[in-house]
Amino acid sequence: MAERLKEEILNREKMVDILAGPDAYRDLPRLLAVAESGQQAANVLLSLDETYADVMPVQTSPSATSAFVSIMRGCDNMCSYCIVPFTRGRERSRPVASILEEVRKLSEQGLKEVTLLGQNVNSFQDSSEVQFNNAVSTNLSRGFSTNYKPKKGGLRFTYLLDQVSRVDPEMRIRFTSPHPKDFPDEVLQLIHERDNICKQIHLPAQSGSSRVLEAMRRGYSREAYVELIHHIRESIPGVSLSSDFIAGFCGETEEDHLQTVSLLREVQYNMGFLFAYSMRQKTRAYHRLKDDVPEEVKLRRLEELITVFREEATKANMASVGSTQLVLVEGNGFIILLTLSSIRCDGVSGVMSACSLEAGNSGQTTPEHSRVINMRLGIVKVSLPPASPICHCLAFRIVGSPLLRKHSKRSATDLCGRNDGNLKVIFPDVEMEDINNSDVRVRAQPGDYVLVKITSTSSQTLKGHVLCRTTLKDSSAYC
Repeated sequence: MAERLKEEILNREKMVDILAGPDAYRDLPRLLAVAESGQQAANVLLSLDETYADVMPVQTSPSATSAFVSIMRGCDNMCSYCIVPFTRGRERSRPVASILEEVRKLSEQGLKEVTLLGQNVNSFQDSSEVQFNNAVSTNLSRGFSTNYKPKKGGLRFTYLLDQVSRVDPEMRIRFTSPHPKDFPDEVLQLIHERDNICKQIHLPAQSGSSRVLEAMRRGYSREAYVELIHHIRESIPGVSLSSDFIAGFCGETEEDHLQTVSLLREVQYNMGFLFAYSMRQKTRAYHRLKDDVPEEVKLRRLEELITVFREEATKANMASVGSTQLVLVEGNGFIILLTLSSIRCDGVSGVMSACSLEAGNSGQTTPEHSRVINMRLGIVKVSLPPASPICHCLAFRIVGSPLLRKHSKRSATDLCGRNDGNLKVIFPDVEMEDINNSDVRVRAQPGDYVLVKITSTSSQTLKGHVLCRTTLKDSSAYC
């Protein structure tokens, strides 16, 4: 945002002394010195090599069971709709050694799950050690191409994933967000073979129409994407799949939309993140395409996609009924009702009257006029009707607790956690057997692994009864 709104922030508002972009933290002493002399100071340049490798995050929550580990920054894909290459810069990866050090520290603190983060996480390429900069080119998924020249050398994602998974066999490993082009067979084989690498893959499709995918510059056709889906499911039996979709991209016709609907039905994703298209300045679409799908059409198509996704996700999750799932306990099962008097959309505050948002109940119509699409990590994604005074179907960040009235319905009888596929699992908080000591009865605590027999499902949540406390290693005989 600092890079995108530099002139507006400095010149129009006249209230800012220092403006620093995400890669300018090393320049803060100079910027402060300039500001102390009475001048405005700014550095919004995007670095080609800054990875924050020597900045080690501090884990402040004693009850945390999981953590995110950033492994790379930026993106080279240059999809026509995406602002990331212009706000985060080009791809650069952290050295493997610094990533492994961070994961080891998290393991020593008792955390049981890490998620490797990157805008294009599986294109990871550590070129910091010269001996690994050989001439070997990137292996892409079959039928996929890139918008840039093939990259050679460096330590790749397969190597990193292998090394991270070896740090602690009792720590689950996830990664997000990947690009479908970067799933060569060696990555899929490693996920299949390693017990602590979750059998869950996020595979952003964005559209089910080859024509729209070409306009988006995604580097694949619908046919190539579907072939990859089949290949992943053959390589990793029981894999859980999630995806991203954009409704109403530039030039999208009704037929294009129906092809996306059919892709949702064909694949039956377990999780989905769906949005109406919103054009961003500086993107290729902004300069070369026309945002010609009316807003009301975007919203209608988005609602249709959400409805179909929920129907198909419910069917997909029904396959879990009767199965035994390994669950990492996170805490009590609860519902939080939030009454928002103010929200923030794209940096602009807006007002939404008496809208209750129900966490963990994605898609349920609220008492007023909003439909909750997703709520996670402090971000509320809502779809608002055309009559609403603020824009539609974007991510709204909660501004602050003084603006909320929170009503917590904490269940004293339920616990919740996540299964291997990253779905929420709710189960009764009761005494159970410990698999390594059958003479002892225990109650599950956050950070424990438990086996849960699934008895019912929805499109977002599994429910069941707990069988016993276990370890990740011992659970393989039961799941």
